[in-house]
Amino acid sequence: MKKLYALIVPLCFVLGACSSSDEHLPDTSVPIGFKAQADTRAAVTGTTLPDGSRFKVWGGYNGNNVFTGREVTKTASGCTYTGTEYWIPGQTYNFHAVYPAELPTDVTVSVTDDGAVAIRNFDCSATEDAAVDLMTASTPGVKADEIIDSQSSVGLNFSHLLSYISFSFDNQLTGYAIEVTDISFTIGVKGDYGSTSVPSWSNLTQGAITLCPAGSPLAVEKQTVVTSGPSLVIPQRNTGVNVTFTVTIRENDEASSMTVVKRFTSQLATTDGKWTKGQSYNYKATITDALMEMEDLTQITLVVTIKGWEKEDASVSWGEETVTP
Repeated sequence: MKKLYALIVPLCFVLGACSSSDEHLPDTSVPIGFKAQADTRAAVTGTTLPDGSRFKVWGGYNGNNVFTGREVTKTASGCTYTGTEYWIPGQTYNFHAVYPAELPTDVTVSVTDDGAVAIRNFDCSATEDAAVDLMTASTPGVKADEIIDSQSSVGLNFSHLLSYISFSFDNQLTGYAIEVTDISFTIGVKGDYGSTSVPSWSNLTQGAITLCPAGSPLAVEKQTVVTSGPSLVIPQRNTGVNVTFTVTIRENDEASSMTVVKRFTSQLATTDGKWTKGQSYNYKATITDALMEMEDLTQITLVVTIKGWEKEDASVSWGEETVTP
């Protein structure tokens, strides 16, 4: 299991020895400090949350909700949030979190006392730098006495809820660079997530996803391979899903000017017929001289590579998700 950890360091949840004889009073020897920073909404690809990331935390003990969607900010030195909370000695806490803290206003997030997460109207159509890496974490059974004694922190193990899609273009043309634009496919882009329901994603609404629009082409020099930015999609069946993209060759000199434009189509289906949460899918197209010289060819075969979202030693947890369209 690969795991992505955001540690709530002693500034966030650590308290010193109890100074009261009443076991129901908090230990207030170490106050908790906070400060707000900017949000990072792009895809998380490393082993920890980037500094400035914000997520929301729910949690408490015996039905006492100390955190009810409290915003927490990851900084270089730890994690901060607004307010001051203290451990209650003798109590056992459960913590749950959703990343990122900032989502569109029409997206609703709720978390029950037992950690059931419900996310409604999530839209995955944004791509590349604007793509939102939706994740959740749960850390139950945290004993206050152990945290107080060890002066340790609460670790949150975030798991990706989406699938990572990218496209690579191997330009084997001997004499020309190419531009790739309008990498487009239509899938379920909007839906509801429920951590206790089967399937987890439901009520999907179809929509188009576009990478590298005409105004932002993917430039690929001759005899090089370049990969697009990501599309983070809702896990779902991909049988029958096709992608189209445009390849343009431009040659300009004093004597001549030539432009060759071809629109290609290919299938995005995988052998198991679906995209799984927390998995990375890279589709590679090989562009050859012969391919660009064929007048009527529009079909092209993409080679898909499937792996974990991050390198083999990254701390990210994976799991399988089912979906109904």
